[in-house]
Amino acid sequence: MTVLGQVIYTPGPWNDNHPFSYDLDDPLGAKYQNKLVSTYLRTRKGNCVSMPTLLIILGQKLGLNMTLSQAPQHEFARLQDVNGRWFNIEATSPGSPPDSKYINEMHVTPLSIQSGIYLRTTTPHETVAAMLEPLEGIYAHTRPPGYLLGLAKLEERIDPKNAGGYVSEANAYFLTLAHRYLVHHLTPEVLPPAQRADFNALYDANTRIMNQVEAMGWAPPTKAGNNEYLERVERYKAEHGG
Repeated sequence: MTVLGQVIYTPGPWNDNHPFSYDLDDPLGAKYQNKLVSTYLRTRKGNCVSMPTLLIILGQKLGLNMTLSQAPQHEFARLQDVNGRWFNIEATSPGSPPDSKYINEMHVTPLSIQSGIYLRTTTPHETVAAMLEPLEGIYAHTRPPGYLLGLAKLEERIDPKNAGGYVSEANAYFLTLAHRYLVHHLTPEVLPPAQRADFNALYDANTRIMNQVEAMGWAPPTKAGNNEYLERVERYKAEHGG
């Protein structure tokens, strides 16, 4: 693991003295393309989605038992040692922080841990589900909502405890509702019966799925939480001259 980290993050002839690093210009991954591993490989600037994904892909190629775990708006790798113990591997700032660091800094609730949406050691199969989330971002911005809905349901089938699939499913219902009615300023009371039923079904589906994932401990990102994270990024930049 140490050698793999050196190859990725330390400048040298093995990476043409151009190491991979954290994208300090878009730390929240606001540009959906920046969460793709292909973008990370091209720019060598990544985030908490693309960086652990590449680390896990390379680690598995080398025979390491690595999977992807999640915290609120964050992903990190887990590595199993020869004794069967699991360790967190933080790809954005190489190290092995304990669960308590994620719990304290990212306000992980007991409910979200108990339900399994956060700080869970996933199987390799379930790791694939988490890796679908960047593609869901692409679909949400570039394809009709039906594509996003299909991908979200696939993610749910692979890993029923992954919150991202449910959030994307709810988003797909909302995007369909917006495309058919909201952008045209249409409300249920002005619609004929069939369309009114369709409007209400989409609205109810969105509400039902959001209630379901919130009952698992998921919560939308807050401005305060984002600001707190950006403050940590600014401290990192100050310490490392970024």
